[in-house]
Amino acid sequence: MKVKLSRPSIITIVIIVALCFLFQIAHFFEHLAQAFMVIIGPDRTVLFMTPWATDLVVWFADMFQSRPMEERMLIGMEVLHFFGNLIFLTGLFLYYHVFDKSRFSKIALIAQSLHMFEHVLLTATVILFGTPLGFTTLFGAPISLSAAGLLRGTIHFVLNLIPSLYIAKALIRFFKKR
Repeated sequence: MKVKLSRPSIITIVIIVALCFLFQIAHFFEHLAQAFMVIIGPDRTVLFMTPWATDLVVWFADMFQSRPMEERMLIGMEVLHFFGNLIFLTGLFLYYHVFDKSRFSKIALIAQSLHMFEHVLLTATVILFGTPLGFTTLFGAPISLSAAGLLRGTIHFVLNLIPSLYIAKALIRFFKKR
């Protein structure tokens, strides 16, 4: 059953989708900065985070005062990524179901849904067990910290790139039709 939306509802959804996509652009550039710093940074064993991302990690970490500082920071990082990816998934979901059911927007939605599942795993396990366990951490396989950071950073860069490229293609095709 197709629901007819009022003009104010459509405007509200457009604003929400636009804000979600703008957030993803910032999120993507955060990962791009991380990738750049791995290549040229002075300490390649530590993943770079912008000051605003670091502040958000600390803010989320402070919600878990009873945990050791290292665990709190891991939790803060995972919670930040969970909500960041949920924001993008929300935008993709609304865009797909309200405006454009093209194969490009569908691929973006599916790719981001899989990415979100990874963040559900990482967030839940870091809160429950004190360590993030998921596909990008090889479920806790014993590898060096620098290799783990590089592997995870690279995979997450790609996991952000794929839905971003597909939704960009969907948006270009959508607006060319108008």
